Amino acid sequence: VDSEGNTIAGCGVHASGAGFEMMDSLKYDLPSMNDAIEWQDWEEACASANSSIAMFSMSSSIMDGERGEYADMIFPWYEDENFRAQILDGRFPDQGVATPDEARTLWAHDGYDILDVRTEYEREDRGHIRIEKKAVHIPLIHGEYRYNPELNKKALTQRVNPKFLDQFKARFPDPDKAKIIVMCSDGRNRSLQVLQMLDELGIYHLVGMKGGYNNWDRTFDPKGRRRDVGMATEVYDHVDSEGNTIAGCGVHASGAGFEMMDSLKYDLPSMNDAIEWQDWEEACASATSSVAMFSMSSSIMDGERGEYSEMVFPWHDDVNYRAQTLDGRYPDEGVASPDQARILWEFDGYDIVDIRAEGERDQKGSIKIGKGCVHIPLINGQFRYDSALGRKAIQQKANLNFLEQIKAKYPDPNAAKLIIMCSDGRDRALQVLQMLDELGIYHLVGMKGGFNLWDRTFDVKGRRRDVGIATEAYDHVDSEGNTIAGCGIHASGAGFEIMDSPSMDQGSLYDDTEWLDWEEAKSGQRVDQIAMFMTTSMPVMTHKRYEDPGFQARTKLEFPEKCIANAEEARVLWDLEKYTIVDVRADWEREDSGQITNDTVVHIPLIYSEKLYDPELDQKVITQEANAQWMKEIQARFPDPDTKLLIMDSDGRDRALQALQVLHEANYEAVVSMRGGYNAWNEAFDNKLQRRYPEIETIQEIEQMAPQENIIWLDWSISLDPCPLTVNE
Repeated sequence: VDSEGNTIAGCGVHASGAGFEMMDSLKYDLPSMNDAIEWQDWEEACASANSSIAMFSMSSSIMDGERGEYADMIFPWYEDENFRAQILDGRFPDQGVATPDEARTLWAHDGYDILDVRTEYEREDRGHIRIEKKAVHIPLIHGEYRYNPELNKKALTQRVNPKFLDQFKARFPDPDKAKIIVMCSDGRNRSLQVLQMLDELGIYHLVGMKGGYNNWDRTFDPKGRRRDVGMATEVYDHVDSEGNTIAGCGVHASGAGFEMMDSLKYDLPSMNDAIEWQDWEEACASATSSVAMFSMSSSIMDGERGEYSEMVFPWHDDVNYRAQTLDGRYPDEGVASPDQARILWEFDGYDIVDIRAEGERDQKGSIKIGKGCVHIPLINGQFRYDSALGRKAIQQKANLNFLEQIKAKYPDPNAAKLIIMCSDGRDRALQVLQMLDELGIYHLVGMKGGFNLWDRTFDVKGRRRDVGIATEAYDHVDSEGNTIAGCGIHASGAGFEIMDSPSMDQGSLYDDTEWLDWEEAKSGQRVDQIAMFMTTSMPVMTHKRYEDPGFQARTKLEFPEKCIANAEEARVLWDLEKYTIVDVRADWEREDSGQITNDTVVHIPLIYSEKLYDPELDQKVITQEANAQWMKEIQARFPDPDTKLLIMDSDGRDRALQALQVLHEANYEAVVSMRGGYNAWNEAFDNKLQRRYPEIETIQEIEQMAPQENIIWLDWSISLDPCPLTVNE
């Protein structure tokens, strides 16, 4: 009824209701209703394709013109028997490229295998073929999306799979029997590379999948069902305002113009892969060209001689390689790979000294297997947001007590055997190697690639990340019959780099941080601070008494940043700066050696220990067990992380430094370790806190009189997080 009151019959365009738009939540799940795709012209496309293919509402035949006969129809679907017969009638492999339907026909009925050459990440992210006999997965390129701080977003990291051809040959050893459909993401870059390489291997039955997995996934769902099998039509008559019946008045009376729309179509990404993939051959050519890849074996056929020669794997668990490493080459060789470093660490008494900042260890991890590593940072720092850079960066502060901490841990330079590890084995490691060499430490080794390379080689439980397999350790007989020994570029195999996906997970091997120069940072401090870092072979310092007001003032200024205090400095901090002494020794040590009796001395043992008689040894032995509640007891006793704490063990070397590190990790900042521990304190002061030897002139003499322990104490952190590896693991 219009504004004048006139009734207008069927005023809608489609009075029958056919024009109503059904609205439900699906409409909002879909993207914009306007389709930006430039679609093909159906008639032109059909004219250029097989002209016999006709689409119609579900039927297997169609009236053939005016002849009154029915002609067979052929669906371009793998389920259609006529289509299948055409595909299997010898057109492949000569046709070269197959649609998903043609590929599925070959795969299901003609003995072809689908070779998926995409990355593991793509298969996890986009999906993969799981129906029937599944696809064979051999990635041409390893890749994964990781956060790139330079781009401030996730980006794909790529690394060629150098074993691709060997893995292929292991899976398909007979090129005459192999029938392969190569599938990448979109059937272009990587598929073309692989088709060319496999053709050069002599494989005849080779087909590329048009559109790759993206096209397959648009055609079939995960269960292999066709995603869109429906036809659409509107068949109805309409009576217009004049009473005339118009047959099939809809715009698309035949239904042929309807576009079948389902959400999947719009959820899929573009069928073309926009990533610029590496060229496999170029990338491999830039690597070591002589690396021979092979399956797990401890020997290899030696040229044309028909003999097997012993292999030497550059791995710490290879007995022959271990013997080579331990055969006197260190410390003269100077730099050790992670495998060599692990051999020295496990079998030759070396300690790994991790000189990275606490922030790096928190972010990248640390070595927690075996006896662990000693952490003494050269540069202190945590990652904080830097507004100038627009990202997190490490805030650096030189640890001016570095040498003091080294000497406290390793008082005898002749007995110390150290492997120095920073992030990448370059800047800080070189600084420290030079400084410790000047201290007179002979057994010094730098770890090649630092923790970054260690972490690419071993996982957190110490297992090798990739056990497969690159080496050359064999002789070769040339075409003249001459035997050439160790003809490879790296005959020992030492030059091989084991590459696996964790190398991408960890980012670049090189640390691009511009680290402080420790010596330069140190030079800006007062002379009396610098003197604390000198070796004991330098002229001795005058003994500064805690009663001296100047000494008191200097001590107050230096701590807690200085971290380690001698007995005199500790007395100033305890008496005047209200530090609480935390005695981390075991009960029997306090009973045997004595203790400081005062309300501001708290006993919380880091390691529980007892002396028990062992009848087999006919002597007392010391048992040890980590106090798993130590940090909780500290926090219960000192809930304020700004509490001033002075950590004391027996000799200031092992447990006190462990406790210092654990407290720093828990954000206790005002924490100091007592150099020489209770033993040095007890030589300086008696039970009534009077001086035992007033006539002694130097602090060094006091400390030299103090006994040092020969007990190897548990590593508290590792004891709480054991790695239950079997011998085989």
